[in-house]
Amino acid sequence: MVVVDSVMKHEIKRTYRYRIYPNSEQRQEIARTFGCSRWVYNWALETKTKAYYQDEESLSFTDLSSRLTSKKKEEETEWLSEVSAVTLQQSLRNLNQAFTNFFEGRAEYPSFKSKKGDQTARYVGTAFDIREENGKRKLRLSKMPGLINIRWSRELPSEPSSCTVTKNAAGQYHVCFVCTEEVRRLPRVNGEGGDLEFVGVDLGIESLVTLSTGEKVGNPRWFENEYNRLRREQQKLSRKEKGSNNWERQRKRVAKVHQRIQDRRKDFIEKLTTRLAHDFDVIVVEDLSVKNMQQNGKLARHITQAGWSQIVRRLRDKCKWYGRTLVIADKWFPSSQRCSKCGHVSGKKPLDVRDWTCSECGTCHDRDINAAKNLSGALADPNSSTWRPGRTRGASGRRFRSMNNTIPRQATAGIAGGEVKSCIWSRK
Repeated sequence: MVVVDSVMKHEIKRTYRYRIYPNSEQRQEIARTFGCSRWVYNWALETKTKAYYQDEESLSFTDLSSRLTSKKKEEETEWLSEVSAVTLQQSLRNLNQAFTNFFEGRAEYPSFKSKKGDQTARYVGTAFDIREENGKRKLRLSKMPGLINIRWSRELPSEPSSCTVTKNAAGQYHVCFVCTEEVRRLPRVNGEGGDLEFVGVDLGIESLVTLSTGEKVGNPRWFENEYNRLRREQQKLSRKEKGSNNWERQRKRVAKVHQRIQDRRKDFIEKLTTRLAHDFDVIVVEDLSVKNMQQNGKLARHITQAGWSQIVRRLRDKCKWYGRTLVIADKWFPSSQRCSKCGHVSGKKPLDVRDWTCSECGTCHDRDINAAKNLSGALADPNSSTWRPGRTRGASGRRFRSMNNTIPRQATAGIAGGEVKSCIWSRK
């Protein structure tokens, strides 16, 4: 970490994604690479699982790598030598990381890869580089005929350490470069000597994001806008013979509609979360049980398409990048039931109740704005009794208990460090 112009900078690894346009010969070689990488991943998963349950042996990455070398010499699988050995080794590393995520509780047990989904192959080291041809920068991959055309939408900040070639269900090819980038931590919104700028963020359906400042960000409803078009394309697909050339062409048309929805959602969320990270020092969001909320049949599709988890995930990353603090409140905190002015809890309310009046102080509340104010109010006011003592878990996993009758002040510590805190509070 270095200090330049009295502003802290730090290095992060960021992925830059570009569209690539391989020719027919290159597409065949990429497809062969995808197939070999997928086969090695599935073979290693099966071998590792059988060794554990049948032989009570735990195979490491080194063990699988040596077995893969022997496998490539066998007559039945000698075709593995036709593609770059780097991509095969990376498949083993991907499996090793998948098991690490499983044992640390971040993911389920690894599953086999299918050729029907998105296909990937990763290159590292000297297995790839960027070269110039006829005044244009193109991508060279190991054992790939010729250079691949890239559509450069922006410049790379540094030399990439690895690249991943992907193909989505719509048949589009992309390359993702991992680069080390120096990011400047943002100063406080009100200056170094000023007060922290707090904001509560309430996630919803009608308004995708409601801020405690009173601002509402409408839901673009990406899926609903493309619903009629998607329905027509899927109807055409159902009328064609499965497996035929016409069916495959129509399947790609359906996939392109889904890809368009996904790209528009991602672009909107990226811009929204970047703006929040720039405008506020401390951001408070609620930990929502999205899986349980999806059991409501009338709202399941709308909740799924809103991308709440993606918003929180991107806020988490950008707060670490820019030196902001993200506080994730407990899911049981009654943000929609409590009056943000007097603290009176009036009980649960049906979802169709968007405005209500507090029976204690007579204040009329907008449901979403009131919830956002409740999230930020206790953080901004150190004398607030809205929150009771509870336990918090910091980014390091360490637990500690508040010793006062307000929100734990540790939750807002380390503003310059860009920490993410998960805070748990009990009700009065």
